[in-house]
Amino acid sequence: MDNNPSTINNSIKGIDISHFNRLVNWDELSTEVSFVYCKASQGKSFKDPIFLNNFQHAEKAKILYGAYHFLTFQNATAQDQVKNFLDCGVDFSKPGLLPPVLDVEWQVPDTLNPYILNNRAACVQLVKNWLTGVTAETGRVPIIYTNRIFWQNFMGNPTGFENYPLWISAYQPTPPMLPPGWSEYTFWQYSGDGIDKDVFNGSMDELKKLALL
Repeated sequence: MDNNPSTINNSIKGIDISHFNRLVNWDELSTEVSFVYCKASQGKSFKDPIFLNNFQHAEKAKILYGAYHFLTFQNATAQDQVKNFLDCGVDFSKPGLLPPVLDVEWQVPDTLNPYILNNRAACVQLVKNWLTGVTAETGRVPIIYTNRIFWQNFMGNPTGFENYPLWISAYQPTPPMLPPGWSEYTFWQYSGDGIDKDVFNGSMDELKKLALL
């Protein structure tokens, strides 16, 4: 993979969406992006109410698609959150489906974030347990979505995650710095203006291979 795509315009584009993005023009989208990630779940019980609808539209539009889980650090074990994610009913062995993603970032509201600082080791272990649990259940290696500042300041730049592909969030026009341990990113979320916009770091053939095609 090329770790430094020359410009965003020359890269393979995609988006990630959730219930906050209800007005998606799938016909138009199919001509503009090559992949889409849809929020499936959060914590131990929340399931995105339009996740299945988004999946069906993505498949119909012939866009490569995948599912992500938003990790919560309190009041939910990794096992609880793995179960909630898998209960969404995604068949990760299906051709055209991108690997599962774990969204590791700031919590909402902000008052929940000091917990991570005060319980860093437990939070790092929670991430590890979710990743290993989903790998065991799906046979797919999950991707970690995170921001370099969050990974550094809240997670403490932990080791042991280097073998998981990275989806880096950095709203800027040039390829971002990466957290220690990673030498390349798989996806880069470069904009959150209206809808989250992403690029894939590789060729279309590599993206299809990632989606089991």
